[in-house]
Amino acid sequence: MRKKLLVLVVSLALILALAGLAQAEEITADGLTALLPGQSADEPLTRSGFALLLNAAADIAPAADAAASAEVLINEGIMKGYPDGSMGIDEPVTRAQAAAFIARTLGLPEAVDPGAISGLEGLEGHWAYRPLAWMAREDLLDADAPDSRLTVGEGAALLAHVFGPVAEGRELNAQSQIALQDVRSMRMQGTFDMEMRLREAADLEVPAELADLRMHGKLSTAINLDQGMYQVSTVTVPGLPAEVETEQYFTPDGVFMKTADPMTGEGAWQRMPEGLFPDITAILEQSMGQAVPPELDKMFYYRYLGEEQLDGRAVYKMATYGQIKDFEEMMSVLESQLGGSFQDMLAPDGMPVGQILQSMNIIGVGYLDQETLAPVRMEMLLTVDLAEEILGQPNPFAGMTMNCSFTYSDFGGEIVIEVPEEALNAPVLEIPVPELEVEEPPEPAVEEEPAEEEPVVGEPAFDEPDDDEDSEDESLEVIVETEG
Repeated sequence: MRKKLLVLVVSLALILALAGLAQAEEITADGLTALLPGQSADEPLTRSGFALLLNAAADIAPAADAAASAEVLINEGIMKGYPDGSMGIDEPVTRAQAAAFIARTLGLPEAVDPGAISGLEGLEGHWAYRPLAWMAREDLLDADAPDSRLTVGEGAALLAHVFGPVAEGRELNAQSQIALQDVRSMRMQGTFDMEMRLREAADLEVPAELADLRMHGKLSTAINLDQGMYQVSTVTVPGLPAEVETEQYFTPDGVFMKTADPMTGEGAWQRMPEGLFPDITAILEQSMGQAVPPELDKMFYYRYLGEEQLDGRAVYKMATYGQIKDFEEMMSVLESQLGGSFQDMLAPDGMPVGQILQSMNIIGVGYLDQETLAPVRMEMLLTVDLAEEILGQPNPFAGMTMNCSFTYSDFGGEIVIEVPEEALNAPVLEIPVPELEVEEPPEPAVEEEPAEEEPVVGEPAFDEPDDDEDSEDESLEVIVETEG
């Protein structure tokens, strides 16, 4: 599972680093303020008013007015309401609530602690600490006075800072597409650190060897669009005596893999079953100078961060934020664009991938060479939330976190991908198909006429509310946090 998820991560890294982005209009504070006619910049901004501005700035979904925009945010899980169940759309919006709305829109991972953030000391117990911390970490918001109310002008300025302007970044991206459209070869190298997050459940026993499951890896990739891709990865896992090295070829002749035994260092080539992995060549063809599919592009937000020096090279800096909440849709898009079966790769045995992977949050920073406009580096933080049960069994892992850093080089260089004869002649990997137990249908019971029973005095009738239902509702209200 981890190897296959790494293939998905590499695919995303290639798509996000090399592909073009859809055009978008520039977002300005004045333009957003104009969406609230009759209100001055100094007036308090309501939650529905902020929803209108956020919906417009982030281009979430069409909405006729502020109330409809609030409904959009509620339906998307961005606006969650107060402990008593009310949404309070006419109440003033606070900085903390605005931070939570924006963080959920961008896909900043609320389930993961961003670490110590300067300036947030003393706010660790605040209900919006993590959204505030992530926003501050990404330099999207000054987290001072989180419970103060925003004015119309402040709300518009905040959203303009987060979502715009994008015109210059989009233009640079378009130029990068042109620069890469004839490139047929490149190299990619990188490192990744993966850590599994345990689920907090008092009644769930976790084996000691799973209590601290993490790995560190290195990746080296050579790409020739006419010949395929060659990749070598080495992974260090606590408890294993040595690194685990895996060689892989993704070519028109097939996919071949050899993994060394950590005990002996020896391994044998195997040919992967056809369709098990996506068509990497198609991914690269789509990425080089092509636009991200609209269905995938809508899952991400991009920000131009300016110019800087990186390892003595002048670069443009771009940020990427995204959240994948519907893996079934994503798998469908990738398969229609790239071929292969991502569904079978990530969730074999016919189990829908959405029943294993619930969501993925992505924070990325990319760098473009100012002279060639080719990508230089991509750094990504990915957090994945997993289902509570898999195949009917409790899943001890709540999710996983992966930090990746990839560098790109040798665009247009002479790179030869040649599968060794030993791999070409290797046997096809046999994937066992689990045997499903088929239960025999029970013998039909003999129907008897039910005897009429006298109602018991004092018991509620079937259609009358039970007092226990009210008490359950009250208990639910108690545990819901004030999330905005």
